[in-house]
Amino acid sequence: IIVRFKADAVAFTPEEREQLLETLKPAVARGKSTIYVEVPAGFSAAKRMGFYRAMAVRNLLLEMNLPKENIDVSVVEGKRNANASLVKVR
Repeated sequence: IIVRFKADAVAFTPEEREQLLETLKPAVARGKSTIYVEVPAGFSAAKRMGFYRAMAVRNLLLEMNLPKENIDVSVVEGKRNANASLVKVR
């Protein structure tokens, strides 16, 4: 599942939230999830945004009763052209 954030957004609109709750159901049903964000190397603002976005998705999974110990979050530096607005959920 790929969650695409709008530019400068770190939270969801109510409509986006409802749609994402539906989309994340298969991840919750598996009982375990990995959240992965690749951010451009050397840009601390992008790394911070990637972290906030990953936490927003994690919080939704927690709301859906996925245990916190079953959620792995990774925010890693990648190439300079990495897109920190994409949060991958597996």
